[in-house]
Amino acid sequence: MKTSSTFFSHLLGEYWGTPVQLGPSSRTDYTICVYSGDDPDPERFSVLHLNLNKRTGMHDLGMHWRIYGAGGERTGHAWDDNMPDPAPTVCEFEEWVEERIADMILQLTRRQLQAAMHTLQDDAPRTKNEWIALQACLRELEEQFSRRPSWPNHDPKEFDAGFLDNAEEEGCSVTLGLARCALALGQKREADRLIQRFKKVGWLRSKLFHQMMAEGRDHYVVSGLTCSAMGKESFQSLVAPLIGLSEGFWCEVMMGPMKQLASYDSERGGLDSQLRFHRWLVSLDRPPLMRQWLELIVASSKTPEELIQFARCLHTESLASMGVELMDRAMAQGSLDHDGLAQLSALLRCSQQDDRADQVDAQITARGFADGVDGLIEEYLLLFNRVASIQRATGSVPLRELDSVVRLREVESQLNAYWLGHPAGLHEQLCRQGRFVCGGSTLWVTMCRDHEDYGPILETMDAIFSDWSFVKLLHDSNRASLYALITNGCGGLLDSADPRALPLAERVVRGALERLSDKPHTYVSYQYACVLARAGDAALALGLITHCLDYGEPKESFRRDSDFAALRDDPRFRELVTEGA
Repeated sequence: MKTSSTFFSHLLGEYWGTPVQLGPSSRTDYTICVYSGDDPDPERFSVLHLNLNKRTGMHDLGMHWRIYGAGGERTGHAWDDNMPDPAPTVCEFEEWVEERIADMILQLTRRQLQAAMHTLQDDAPRTKNEWIALQACLRELEEQFSRRPSWPNHDPKEFDAGFLDNAEEEGCSVTLGLARCALALGQKREADRLIQRFKKVGWLRSKLFHQMMAEGRDHYVVSGLTCSAMGKESFQSLVAPLIGLSEGFWCEVMMGPMKQLASYDSERGGLDSQLRFHRWLVSLDRPPLMRQWLELIVASSKTPEELIQFARCLHTESLASMGVELMDRAMAQGSLDHDGLAQLSALLRCSQQDDRADQVDAQITARGFADGVDGLIEEYLLLFNRVASIQRATGSVPLRELDSVVRLREVESQLNAYWLGHPAGLHEQLCRQGRFVCGGSTLWVTMCRDHEDYGPILETMDAIFSDWSFVKLLHDSNRASLYALITNGCGGLLDSADPRALPLAERVVRGALERLSDKPHTYVSYQYACVLARAGDAALALGLITHCLDYGEPKESFRRDSDFAALRDDPRFRELVTEGA
């Protein structure tokens, strides 16, 4: 088959949308550039060069390329110049051109979807016309995604391991986005029609995907909603307002993914993922959905300590009784320590079981607590869990909670002073019991950052991180809480224009890396990388970026974040964050 400009024009008509530039060309030479936005960023577009007479082509992705010639394709990148050329992959020129154009279209469509999702997750008020425009954009994306082939050639090893492309999760995002627009426009029947897709296996296109589910493999679930998608912030923020349409429907649809998530063991990051999802459910304050989730958690044979972690989040009037049930299950497997009893007392009071709470308080006092300490622990737990649940639900700590946060810091200070007054030889035991706390300081710096009041953040971070022996006690008592303080505090320092802020953030990060031995979660490493990139330590920042990428942080995050502007000309950074690297 002879390639002609007619063939190429046909491809443009069949595949192409509006964001395309046709560069200098003759009847047989074409240059095509695809990019997002009005001003093309050299790092965010791809170019396809074709010569139809010579039947050659090059797909230039900046630091990577695919070259077609002599009946086959070779691939390469900027760092393999001293390596022998790989053997070409034999294929027809027309097939290669179609695949490259489809790749470029899909790349651009995914970027447009990401932008639409960012817009939907922004809580800024929108006019009716803005919602209509967003709805039209998502419908166009849905049409473009529907043209994609449905995975005809899976690698068997990757397929068996549960690795597929992200077509289903993209379909999930488009459906949720359209439903969210319909709800905002008062089109409740349309919103309900859209979310019904999650109930139909037929909504998924891949026959192999259906086969995987029919065989009962645990990587994905039969409802059309993957466990992976359900745990993502984008899904959670979009589905929250839709649950009110039919809570029973979502209980049914989310049952499979929740069962899968509840079954994950520690080797698969189970407890951390489960607790993150659990906290989101708390923010929804939907008892039927929470009841279903907790039944799965209990069935997964959690230890008493783990049950207490799930219970301590349930300090809301509608959920506290379930927290009491979890604490009773933990107590049935062994006696509770002081903190466990304090958690139980706080949950009992939240669920208005004051008589039993008085009995538990008497047990705490009988164990030798100083007068009033048990009350401080209860007050700390109640205040912290209530304000933290508001933060998770709204994404910020509102100013109306100022008095609560101020009081929480006072209680935090009193508790830490009490435990520091014990002999140093007991500090290790106190850390194992989780005595030293910093949740009040974390919520304080978060509130100040949310409302762009950076002076108190600088004062708080400087005061706490001037005493690393105390920081070590906080770390050993509850490392997740300390890392939340570091992340939120350093984020506020980076936002500040105070010349003292960046050096303080750098001091905090370097101290944490030197003195805290464990490897932190990727969201902490990401913040460390932001600080060190701004401070000019490219080598250490790149090491942290590598760690984040290894654990699934999207490359797009680093390309977009202005904190990494100083690294954008560094070839090591470009190699790390370039798609396909």
